[in-house]
Amino acid sequence: MRRAILDVGIFALVMLMLSEAHSASVSSFGVMLTVVGPRAPATRFLDASDNGKTLFLRVGDSLKLDLPVPAQFGGAYTWRVESKNLLSAQRVSTVASANNLDAVEIQRFEFNAVSAGTAVLRLEYRQPWTNALYQDAVQSFTARLRIQGP
Repeated sequence: MRRAILDVGIFALVMLMLSEAHSASVSSFGVMLTVVGPRAPATRFLDASDNGKTLFLRVGDSLKLDLPVPAQFGGAYTWRVESKNLLSAQRVSTVASANNLDAVEIQRFEFNAVSAGTAVLRLEYRQPWTNALYQDAVQSFTARLRIQGP
């Protein structure tokens, strides 16, 4: 709303300056208003190729991350979310890869940005009953997050 008022004010000032400079009356003119409301939440889609990147989000945006489930480790391993500050986990699902000839399963993680700030999203592929003290992760995914207020 403030942007629309500012645009109208600037337009009126320009028209006043033009009419005084040419000492002519303005018989017709057009008005273009730009109303800028709250931005609709965006959805970012990520996969393993985004590992190590910095992501820019806004509070309310959602993030969908697809990570492959390596077949060579069988069902004894799983992706675990190790840190997700400033995000709320919404859902984890398993989907088949549409363009993968090996029919590798894809695990999809869905998050919502709930707070502004800087954080790290980290997931590790490991046996679910172990932690970093006993076993290194077989694979990991890390992304830096910069989340702006609404």
